[in-house]
Amino acid sequence: NGDRVNARDELIPILNGLFANKTRDEWWDLIGGHGFPCGPVRNVKEAFDCEQAQYRKMTLEMDHPVAGHIKVPAHPAKFSRTALADGTNAPVLHPPMLGEHTEETLIN
Repeated sequence: NGDRVNARDELIPILNGLFANKTRDEWWDLIGGHGFPCGPVRNVKEAFDCEQAQYRKMTLEMDHPVAGHIKVPAHPAKFSRTALADGTNAPVLHPPMLGEHTEETLIN
């Protein structure tokens, strides 16, 4: 690791040039699943649309009083005996409106 850190100024341009020769998906097809620790870097839509995010219920859909029907990130931690707003027993609350909870927050 020390040699890699010392050679960083030379190594990064070489790797950037190499990685520019293929798309993300081409690199994943080439090295994914061969014991090399790697994974695709996804944009937000891809991250929430992927199979793993769907399986883990990483988004919630709800009605918002102004925005209408919206999709929001769910809590990332899943506990087997704790209700969260991910389809379990917890209430699903919309993102608050500006100032919606100001008075009760300042009182408490």
